[in-house]
Amino acid sequence: MWQTGTTAIVYDDPLQPSVKIKQFRSAISKESMDHEVRMLRRAPPNICAALLHYEYPHLQLQRMDESLESFICRKQPSIEVLADIIDAVARKCMVFYASGMFHCDLMVKNVMLLYRTPQSDPLDFLIDLGISMIRNERLDALPRTPDSRDNEYDFCFFLYSCLCFCTYIFDDLYRHLSSFIPTIRRYFEKYHNNAQNHQWYLVGTLYKDLGWQITLAGS
Repeated sequence: MWQTGTTAIVYDDPLQPSVKIKQFRSAISKESMDHEVRMLRRAPPNICAALLHYEYPHLQLQRMDESLESFICRKQPSIEVLADIIDAVARKCMVFYASGMFHCDLMVKNVMLLYRTPQSDPLDFLIDLGISMIRNERLDALPRTPDSRDNEYDFCFFLYSCLCFCTYIFDDLYRHLSSFIPTIRRYFEKYHNNAQNHQWYLVGTLYKDLGWQITLAGS
């Protein structure tokens, strides 16, 4: 199976069924890949898909079964099932954030599921740490160093992507996330029209897709 993105192509290793290969596009520098490798190595155990080997422009990663995005589109899970997955991702994020890391691109396509058996609940793992950051580490791309404020934004970005892909149970999911909605709206109002202020300007795309529903539901 091939998956294409803006920075890389991901495909199954034909010789090793348990391995995925991430091949960076020629326009992506070795420094960018090295950054992702550094983040994967720094991440706490069992939070991200395991890094097995790397040599530019390839990463070898532990193979997962499907993304949360694919799972939602394929099965349209109930609010109870989705809430359990969100809670599991939240627990992993707490460990991730406690280590001083921020994902910066946390959405349903970057949460992968692994099934131990066909009947078991899936295990969830984070992937794609290409723009992840470390608290208090200065980056030229940002007007300030990341700090504890970014924990909240990072996770709200994930919750908003869940809303985007779960329109079939939007009302139920909105109620389940009701305590987060004011924070989600506050961040989007701050960032979605001002890409210069933050690296995570991708939220503007999501806002255009579903922002009107957030406005109506919150009014």
